[in-house]
Amino acid sequence: MLFSWFMEDLTYGFSSLPNPVLNNRSFRVFTGNTLGGTSSINGMQFSIPIKRTVEKWGIEGLTTASSKKFFQRVIDQIGVAVPEGNLRHKYVRNYINAARKAGFSESVDLWDDSNSRSISENRLTVDPNGFRRDSCTAYLSPTIKDKCKTNLRLVQDATVTRILLSKSRPQRAFGVDYVHSNDTQMSYPKRILARKEVIVCAGPFGSPKLLQVSGIGPAHVLRKAGVKVRVALPVGRRCQAKTVTPVDMKYTGAPLEPSMNSTLVNSEEELRKFKSGRGGLLGITPSFATGKDNRNGFISANGHTFPTVFDRNALGAACSNNVRSFGYYQIRDKNPFSTPDVQLALLTNQDDLRRVIKCLKGVKDTFQNFAPLFKSSIENPVGGEITEEWVRRTAVWNGHFVGGCPVGDVLRGDLTVRKMRQLRVVDASSLRRMPLSAGPMGSVYMIAEYMAEVIART
Repeated sequence: MLFSWFMEDLTYGFSSLPNPVLNNRSFRVFTGNTLGGTSSINGMQFSIPIKRTVEKWGIEGLTTASSKKFFQRVIDQIGVAVPEGNLRHKYVRNYINAARKAGFSESVDLWDDSNSRSISENRLTVDPNGFRRDSCTAYLSPTIKDKCKTNLRLVQDATVTRILLSKSRPQRAFGVDYVHSNDTQMSYPKRILARKEVIVCAGPFGSPKLLQVSGIGPAHVLRKAGVKVRVALPVGRRCQAKTVTPVDMKYTGAPLEPSMNSTLVNSEEELRKFKSGRGGLLGITPSFATGKDNRNGFISANGHTFPTVFDRNALGAACSNNVRSFGYYQIRDKNPFSTPDVQLALLTNQDDLRRVIKCLKGVKDTFQNFAPLFKSSIENPVGGEITEEWVRRTAVWNGHFVGGCPVGDVLRGDLTVRKMRQLRVVDASSLRRMPLSAGPMGSVYMIAEYMAEVIART
């Protein structure tokens, strides 16, 4: 998974602006650049935000209660499940038991929100053979193969350069211009016209960029970039991003977890096993447990996320805090191929830092409650002391980013763009708040299912 984040044919990445609170460090931000988008490169953890989160998004007709039907559709379509057999991490139950001793309850029901300090085995978008299930394999591929394929034209290796807007008032979107993705000089533009409306699903970084280069955005940002202002809206002005801060435990009293054994993982036998659909070590995901620490954040326990932990008797668990901080996204010029400016603003709200520290102390308590036979100790932070200074040095961006085109400021409740007609944005950028104590993947899938029904009725 980690290697895919640096592969140019799978991801589009660039550096964020320096983060003032985190010692002015910049972070590599990235998004999926292939069929399936970021669902083809993410951690595959499926989670549902805590109650009353959905209502805060302002999407018409969508509540915690009504969203359950659409979450369930996603679960059924993708096949979300807890890994079984040889796809389970060797020490997942040891971690769960230690978390229970540390005061977490074990959640065995995805819908049970009675205890907001809980831990569970990972529910993943992975099939029984250990293969990733993403929006391409779960939704697009079946559509292309069945009777609906006559209603779909798939254009690959393409970059949309602008949304076409009418001169009439109110303005309406009537199509898009695009070029081959290698045509960075935009020498051979092509055009697709819309019969009914244009639906933008370019993701948390792509959608705000597309609107801004098309003339939809903050007037001062567009003018500075040399773009004619068509519709003045605060696109990209209230974005939210999460940090991830890991605590690591080393152990000497138990065998190395097999999926962390580089010799086994790189063996021909394991490769044959995986390719033949028999799972094995290559089908074990990096993370094996997830949790919620009240309203402080989302916990992910990992065995081998990064290559540096291979062949080491170590486990890690990290907190991704619930956020109140707001950053921004803006284009530098009118070229759709140019790198934008992104200020993640991680932990700039003091309450965010407080939440991270509280959540991390729960992770530390879990590791300190591991069975004695593990002979374990906290390796990071050194000495086990969790401080603000340590968090500022070690916290990084966790891959989650929302809010570039939020409901209320930019979109109406039906996700159509304000001040105009026939243009809609349906993706993570539509969210005006980060999902609470959860990753955004499940929520974005759910919104897509819901909006498919809404759009079909219009």
